[in-house]
Amino acid sequence: MMHDSARFLVDPVCMGGVGGSGTRVGAEIMQALGIYLGPLLNTAKDNFSFPPLASLLQEVESEAERETIVFKGLAEFEHTMQENFLEQDQQRYRSWGWKIPGSFYWLPYTSRYFPRMRYVHFMRHGLDMAFSGNRNQIKNWGWRFGIEHQDPPTPEDLLAYWIAANNHAIATASELLGDRFLLVDFDALCCQPETEVRRLGQFLQPDASEDEITGALALVHKPGSMQRYRKHDVRSRFAPESIAAVEALGFTVE
Repeated sequence: MMHDSARFLVDPVCMGGVGGSGTRVGAEIMQALGIYLGPLLNTAKDNFSFPPLASLLQEVESEAERETIVFKGLAEFEHTMQENFLEQDQQRYRSWGWKIPGSFYWLPYTSRYFPRMRYVHFMRHGLDMAFSGNRNQIKNWGWRFGIEHQDPPTPEDLLAYWIAANNHAIATASELLGDRFLLVDFDALCCQPETEVRRLGQFLQPDASEDEITGALALVHKPGSMQRYRKHDVRSRFAPESIAAVEALGFTVE
């Protein structure tokens, strides 16, 4: 049994986004602000203890049965997080959560299991993402949006997925969570770190100290791949409606 269960009486905060959107940095900021992300993390800060819901539900059609399976997995996950919350963690963390890029797909379940949960969704410029080497999500989830992609996926495929997945995530989180949902523009985080880290801090941990904010700020660095799309003639490569969809999601196309 963990030493102090009080932290787990507060529903968690989770973070997600299309793979490659900056969620690793987001997860590091969560930790810097005193949020426990679990003992089994990869280098991207994904939580290996989170149940493999996609595979568990692969052949389950009944919604009632799907919910039962998901809730069982979440109960086991919550128990694992509690069991592994060690004494030394108590000095550093005062709430908990997880980072899994595809977390937004499970919000209809997680928001019922954790009725006061919060969700942070990271977005990075869609045209930069179109030229990314991160293709796992489109392979795993593109079918949900009727995207039949090539192998390997083309920039056009990746942009189509980015548009569909982010619109889906924003609509779902807005409907289910309301003001317990925060959208983060990774480009803005890199260009205006002081403003964006404080906004994240206010949402994630309103009582964050100045030392914690300073520590979180030190984690933010502008990647060399930012605005890589400008090396390409994107207006001739992508359909006008795709460019318009990127702009509608808040990004400038130069």
